[in-house]
Amino acid sequence: MAHAAATEQSAAIDNFVSTAMQQYRQKLLDLSSRNPLISFRHSERSRSHIRVIDEGPEALFSRLSMSRQMTFTPLPYPEVIPADDKSNSLGA
Repeated sequence: MAHAAATEQSAAIDNFVSTAMQQYRQKLLDLSSRNPLISFRHSERSRSHIRVIDEGPEALFSRLSMSRQMTFTPLPYPEVIPADDKSNSLGA
């Protein structure tokens, strides 16, 4: 009989811990705009982050986690006057 009571108590503790962990997990999973990982806005003037283009997140993470050297090339500035507007297509 003591073994059955200990088993019931163990099951009750496991259930309590499982329920508490689920509640804390829900509190930690913040999907609101307060989460800076979700509501991130890139600023052109910011000097604290970079934007990586044409690279898969898995490959980037893998190289960063292995502490491998990476070289970043800046994008060229956009042209003020598009190339098709520069040519004289009217033949004048």
